[in-house]
Amino acid sequence: MTNEICVYYNKLLYDQKVILPLLEFYKSIIFH
Repeated sequence: MTNEICVYYNKLLYDQKVILPLLEFYKSIIFH
């Protein structure tokens, strides 16, 4: 893997672990 691909892949994993749960959390607050 080249470095760019590695960074991009790590960013995807980070987005899935952190940003998606945050979005779900905000949605649950706004739309409860």
